[in-house]
Amino acid sequence: EMYGFHLSKNSEILFRFCMLAVQSEHVDIYPTVVRFITSQGRMKYIRPLYRVMFASSSMARGIAVDTFIKNKDFYHPIASKMIAYDMTK
Repeated sequence: EMYGFHLSKNSEILFRFCMLAVQSEHVDIYPTVVRFITSQGRMKYIRPLYRVMFASSSMARGIAVDTFIKNKDFYHPIASKMIAYDMTK
């Protein structure tokens, strides 16, 4: 919070910050991650975030699944298919 990375408009910075925060199981970042993956459709960003959330705690997994189900039509069909495949592993 000191540097405000969670408020960054730069997708590269926000993506990297979200990845680190989810991997360290920082639950306060989940709303920021959801905001990012529902406003950003690039598979480059959303697929790794969904993967790390799905592989994390049961809370993060539930958020990832719910968010994906609600927003799968927003994503490109190939991205949606690949994320759905990742969630079956």
